[in-house]
Amino acid sequence: MEKKSIEQRARLMLDGVIIEPDTAEILSSLKEYSNRTFVHSLNVAFISIQIGLDWGFDESRIVNLAKGAVLHDIGKIKIPLSILEKKDALTEEEFARIRLHPVYGYELARKRGYGSPVLDIILHHHEHIDGSGYPDGHKVTGLSLETQIVSVVDTWDAMTSTRSYKPELSGQDAMLELADFTDSFYNTEAVRGLRNVTDK
Repeated sequence: MEKKSIEQRARLMLDGVIIEPDTAEILSSLKEYSNRTFVHSLNVAFISIQIGLDWGFDESRIVNLAKGAVLHDIGKIKIPLSILEKKDALTEEEFARIRLHPVYGYELARKRGYGSPVLDIILHHHEHIDGSGYPDGHKVTGLSLETQIVSVVDTWDAMTSTRSYKPELSGQDAMLELADFTDSFYNTEAVRGLRNVTDK
């Protein structure tokens, strides 16, 4: 499938997901709280959907991927902006608070009735395949492929975006950094999938 076609289909699928009442309401709250996190969430979902399309996922699977991706950081609503937008290095206590955002997001989405594929992405998008991530330290056998896609795209988008505490990297430089951590932090196929949809 050509990149233009994938991008067009991804945009239509994302548009369909974000207008669903519960998702739209949550995203509206996120946008009001932290527009930067809102934009990041849309970027992660758009690219994740493209990977799913490129891999031939069926529509139901892509919809769950899209929902999990666009909602992956909703728990940051419960993180004080003084921490979320801090320009200096975080203290250990502040970082420990940041590390709770997947749990906060999971609880918020669970109460809204989202299913397990979406909840898994929200709760585990910061897990690493060697078990060194958070909040649970799951090994690769405990992570869905969708979660591993969002993990890779989330990291890449963060590295290529301007943040208060770091300069942005080019897409190519960020990809090289991801490559250094494949098979330890990130799924190799997910990194390759990201490269395929961003390089075409």
